[in-house]
Amino acid sequence: LPIGAYTLTFTRVGSEPVARQIVVGPGSNITANVTLQPRAGIKVVVCLDNGVTTEAQCLAGGAGVSYKVGYQVRIWKETSYPAGALLGAGLTAADGSYSFLSLDAPLRYVIEVAATPGDPATTSKTVSLPASTTATVAILAP
Repeated sequence: LPIGAYTLTFTRVGSEPVARQIVVGPGSNITANVTLQPRAGIKVVVCLDNGVTTEAQCLAGGAGVSYKVGYQVRIWKETSYPAGALLGAGLTAADGSYSFLSLDAPLRYVIEVAATPGDPATTSKTVSLPASTTATVAILAP
């Protein structure tokens, strides 16, 4: 490289970019160490919609909260919902949760919940996902 100042930018889909400034001098041998933040993800917690439990209570847990176990959770990019490519699906665990990891961000996603795999959705939610974050969202389902 010619002598001078440079900006190195490191990027990965789903993570915040990191920039480093370096100065190259005669005979320079420079190492630029960077750590990228983790890729984005969404943790979904599904609770019984009993008309009393709120989304905040669903996330906090405790007395009166009933988690939906074995419900199917599905995810699409908002721009391809509902007819486009399904990005993933899984079943909620004993705590009503399922996580989607290594997602592109920043981006908006649509999450659907179905009582039985392959059944029509009982409810859905749109989530805005910033880069390098794991969003935790509650969905109340019948």
